[in-house]
Amino acid sequence: MVFLHILFAATVAFSSAMAVPTATAVTSSVLPSPTSEAHQQIMSNWSFAVGNFYAGSADSTASLQPICKDIGALGHGQWSRQGLSPELIQRPICNMTRSENVNPSIAIPWTIRSLSDMFTTQLLGAFDGQYKQSSLGYVCNNTQYQALDAYNIDSQRVVNATCHAAGLEMRPQLVEPLTTPNMTDASVYIEALSALYGITLASTARDMRELDGICHAMDGRMKALNAMHLNGSIVLNGTCGRYRPHSEQPMGGHSGGPLPEDGSPMLPHTAFDLVRVQMTRMFTIVLKGMNRSLEWNSWLCQNLNIDGLNNVGLIGDGVTEVVCQARGAVG
Repeated sequence: MVFLHILFAATVAFSSAMAVPTATAVTSSVLPSPTSEAHQQIMSNWSFAVGNFYAGSADSTASLQPICKDIGALGHGQWSRQGLSPELIQRPICNMTRSENVNPSIAIPWTIRSLSDMFTTQLLGAFDGQYKQSSLGYVCNNTQYQALDAYNIDSQRVVNATCHAAGLEMRPQLVEPLTTPNMTDASVYIEALSALYGITLASTARDMRELDGICHAMDGRMKALNAMHLNGSIVLNGTCGRYRPHSEQPMGGHSGGPLPEDGSPMLPHTAFDLVRVQMTRMFTIVLKGMNRSLEWNSWLCQNLNIDGLNNVGLIGDGVTEVVCQARGAVG
């Protein structure tokens, strides 16, 4: 995602919550495995974030050297099978080895950028059909910067890309005195992100020995993981193959789970499934929270496109179910 470093001078007022009719009322019970270019971009963004999370939370640069030389020492050859990019995971790890000490402040801006681009690509795919451009225009004009920033998402980066896709100029970041970020939702987002990271690491283990190795590598990194804006205890539970929060709960037409037994390695298709669940949770939390007005969820409920959401690797009817349940209330 190319970041246009241009701040357009637009003073578009908050537009009324007028629904644009779409065909999203037709719900598909089939959740195809996404193979779209957009989904590949999302997995590339996540790969780079994984590499930066790992590099920024390492106990020493020396511990990163073997992985820089051979990414198989961390991924056990499983990254590509899950749609991840070993090269993009390895790159920030190698970059950190060039520093005298591990410095989270080097990695954090890159995780924010990667997660922002991941969310942006998902957002651009969430609306489809003949009204896609007008829907993105509504998002462009109604995103509340401060609310989005609360999730460690670069609001200007997201809004700029959304406005550009809608053929509009990016409105300036105005003072939003009525915008109160939902810090509870932000905390839940961090929990989902931490679970996703833990699952991603644990999913590379082919047997108990490798799972124990990943678990051991994460043990003792609680402070460093927290410094990377993660929930260290949730990451540790995920990497050690223990219970992953919320993963068994149903989402729309998706049953949730089943999880592998505690402490057992997971099969590739199970890993893909769990990653999809957590990415859907992360996206839904931010989507609901990026505007704190009463009208926002109602508008989303009428305009989100299930097939478009599925196409970017999310559980489309899971997203719409949560959003439509929340309409009429501040997300």
